[in-house]
Amino acid sequence: MTDKNAAITTTKTNSRKNIIFVALLFVVCNFLSTFIPPFQSPDEFEHVTRAYLFGKGVIVLEVPKDEVSGGFIESGLARYMDAFRPLPFNPDRKISDYELAAAKKIEWTGTTEFNRAPGMAFYFPAIYSIHALGLLMGEHLNLSVDATYKLTRALLLLVICGILYFSFQLYQPPYLVMALLVIPMSLFQLASASLDGIATAISIFLISAFLKITENKEQSAKWLFYTLMIAWLLLASSRVQQFSLILLVASCGYFMRKPRYFFLTFLAALLVIVWQIIAVTTSVDGRVKLGAPTSTIVSWYLNHPWDFVVVMQTTLSSSEAWRSYLSSFFGMLGWLDTPFKGKEYLYLLGLTSLIALLSMTVRNLHIHLEARLFLVICSVGSILLIYFALLVTWTPHPAIVVHGVVGRYFLIPVLMLAYAFADVTVTANSKKQLCALILLICLGVFSVVNTSQLLDSRYFEQTK
Repeated sequence: MTDKNAAITTTKTNSRKNIIFVALLFVVCNFLSTFIPPFQSPDEFEHVTRAYLFGKGVIVLEVPKDEVSGGFIESGLARYMDAFRPLPFNPDRKISDYELAAAKKIEWTGTTEFNRAPGMAFYFPAIYSIHALGLLMGEHLNLSVDATYKLTRALLLLVICGILYFSFQLYQPPYLVMALLVIPMSLFQLASASLDGIATAISIFLISAFLKITENKEQSAKWLFYTLMIAWLLLASSRVQQFSLILLVASCGYFMRKPRYFFLTFLAALLVIVWQIIAVTTSVDGRVKLGAPTSTIVSWYLNHPWDFVVVMQTTLSSSEAWRSYLSSFFGMLGWLDTPFKGKEYLYLLGLTSLIALLSMTVRNLHIHLEARLFLVICSVGSILLIYFALLVTWTPHPAIVVHGVVGRYFLIPVLMLAYAFADVTVTANSKKQLCALILLICLGVFSVVNTSQLLDSRYFEQTK
């Protein structure tokens, strides 16, 4: 997305800036993790269950009689989860030093028991490889379950930061991308053992690899395309709303002038579709009474697309929904039970908007317009798939509005727009870049201070 006369290249200055940013991100997230008890990210119990099962070779979740999808996990891990189950959806509930100390004493038992993970049945578990590695290492080394969980968190964050640094070196990100990584919601998810952090990092790599290929075209290295395709497979097989990014993979065949890459892209898309069919036909959720099987609801909207348009129009016409999206995009922490008081959202929105204005361009959109258009199309497609996925899996049928949509789901689509509208003509030393950097620092400090204070007051007893 650059040319010889207009490029944000990875200069020594930018490289130094990238490593400082990623190193600070690692330190900050480790710091914030001390304020976050285990399993306080949405669905983290189920994510860790899915990861543990994958480490044991389980691909398709089991469905025992009169149960929902899940699997048999180590009983010590199950007891450790139970120690933190009273916290979600109970904002007045704190965790005491005694409870934390008791949880730290829980050991592996050598026995297993069934644990539910209904929402994870649709996720192909390969994306949990780092989670699974951390859990297996802890169990194999006979660490306590608490130490194993913390090892998994640390290992996951280390890999995430490694992917981000490599991505930034591959293609220099606009400051808006960095800003989106330091808003409270992003920091909270990066510091947790959930799926969002690694999914975000993989998405940024995918976008960076795509833009590098559009820059170098036929001279692009083959390994870059294959790595990009693997990234897409990991992402789309676990987050169906990112299926639209297949356009980026396919377009690389066009930019690199490699027709066989189109066949490989088609094969990758077919694999993801087959997995989704397997997941839909073998999983049992049970958390929401849909009124019809998911496959039936999907078929209905494919045959009646106008009904989907009507539901979308009704959903997006709600001002309350937009306020909810905004707050949960910037920071509705915990299991959506730990919001900021209110004014923080205005400051976060203001700082991020200013950085966006300094990072983006309208005048220079003609520079590699094709690549920009692909990113915009993928972003819009991802947003539509978010609504469609929740319409057919989380909303009673027939639907009036789409249920279950939260703001953090839009992070990856917004990241795509940040790259699509990035101003690639400014130099690293320009006043515009300097102002954006200063605002980024302000945003980062504001996020860390307010997030740590909010989490401390939410989860721990305050001494007077």
